[in-house]
Amino acid sequence: MTHKQTIVCHFFATKYGLPSMANLLLPSSISDLIIYKIQKRDPSIEGKYQAYYKKCIGPTDSMKSWYVELGYEIITYNGYLGHGYLGRFKWLSFLEQLWKKFLLKLNSPYWCSNAIVVMKRVS
Repeated sequence: MTHKQTIVCHFFATKYGLPSMANLLLPSSISDLIIYKIQKRDPSIEGKYQAYYKKCIGPTDSMKSWYVELGYEIITYNGYLGHGYLGRFKWLSFLEQLWKKFLLKLNSPYWCSNAIVVMKRVS
C-alpha cells in the first residue's frame, strides 16, 4: 500500500504590506478610486475585494508554530517585498524602491508584502 503525501502551497498578501494596509484602512470610495486609476480596472467588472488578513503574516516564529499545530511540516516559508502596482508612475515607483530598501534594512518578516509557504501534511 502506498502512502500519499499532501503538499500545500499557499501564496498570500500579508497584512502589513502597503497594498493590504491601504485595502484594510481606506474606505471603499477612496480605495476604489485608487485601484481604478492605478490598475485601470473596470469598476463594473472588478471591484475591491473584501479581505480579512487573518493569519496573513510573513514567516514569523508564531506563524510557523501555528502551521505546525495545524499538522503541517513547513518545507519553505518566505516573505517578499514589493507589489508592482506603482510601476507606471515613475516617482511613486521610486518611492516604493526607497521603502523596500528601508524594509530590507529592518529585516522583519512582519513588513513583507507577500509570502509563500510550502508545507506537507503530517499524519
